[in-house]
Amino acid sequence: MSSIIRDREREKEREREKERERERERERGRAREINYHNLHSYFLNCLTAYTRSTGFSIYTYNTQNFYPFVDPKHFIYRHDPMSGCPSPIMNVTVNYVAQGIVFINERPEGYTSNCQGDNAHYVGIEICEVKVMGCDSTRYSTGCSLVCPSKCRNQQCDAFNGSCIHGCSNPNALTVDCLECEDGEYISERRCLLCQGHCNNGEPCNKLTGRCENGCQNYWAGDFCEVCPPRYYGSDCYIPCGQCSGNDVCDSVTDSVNANAELQNDTMCNNDWFYIVSAILFILQVVSVAFIVYLKRHHAQQHKKSNPVTEGPKPTQSPLQNYDSLTVQQEIHHYSTMRAETHESHYHDLP
Repeated sequence: MSSIIRDREREKEREREKERERERERERGRAREINYHNLHSYFLNCLTAYTRSTGFSIYTYNTQNFYPFVDPKHFIYRHDPMSGCPSPIMNVTVNYVAQGIVFINERPEGYTSNCQGDNAHYVGIEICEVKVMGCDSTRYSTGCSLVCPSKCRNQQCDAFNGSCIHGCSNPNALTVDCLECEDGEYISERRCLLCQGHCNNGEPCNKLTGRCENGCQNYWAGDFCEVCPPRYYGSDCYIPCGQCSGNDVCDSVTDSVNANAELQNDTMCNNDWFYIVSAILFILQVVSVAFIVYLKRHHAQQHKKSNPVTEGPKPTQSPLQNYDSLTVQQEIHHYSTMRAETHESHYHDLP
């Protein structure tokens, strides 16, 4: 009995060992992922190396079995052959979490190049050295001293600033900051702000744009349902503009300008009242002038009636009567006689 138990234990141990071996095999086949910063490539220092490398591309990969053009999200860089030959030393930003990096060079149909000496029938990549800089998949910064935030999906982040460029742990979080705004809030300048408008049926605004996707409540308008429609004003946008022509546009802003809406209705936008008042003033002016003229004429007629003119025979005029008679006027001078008055002296003669 004991031997049977021992045999069963040994069999179980062998099964466990086989499972551990299979796990080690899987670990050996699974490459380590790196959060790549950038890479420096140094081409062979000869003209033929530059020309043959023209048009090369750089991709990342996460499996040994891949074809880079099938998944363009792994694309990192492509040298433009129309820009000329590649530089001897190139610095390419990667900023991607992957198992490795691959250089590929092809001459697709219709390939053209401005690199002198480039041949569409011969292709290659002749590199002396490649320097690849990166951190562990969950770290970032130049010295890899910072850990990616847990809010980032798989705790993988931007290799330079730590933002969640690969997604968020919470699928409802938004933007590279993985902000989780409440209903009735939206994201603006990396903050959650209250929705500005009045969405239809009291619905919350879009958390990314702040807009009301299903329209605005009655009497509200604007991109964010935050202003009154034309011809209305007030805190709820249901008050029509005062006496504007045809209920024309008045102040419709619902914030600090509301206090001036009534005043603006009476002054700035009451075009009909302006014209009416102008017409009344003009009519009053015309009536005043006419009344003054009437009074003057009436006064003149009354004056004629009170001072009638008697008509008699007209005197006969001689031809010389058209001339003025010049007469010599005698000058009468009135002179005053000046008399010397004697005054009694109160002084005594001195001997």
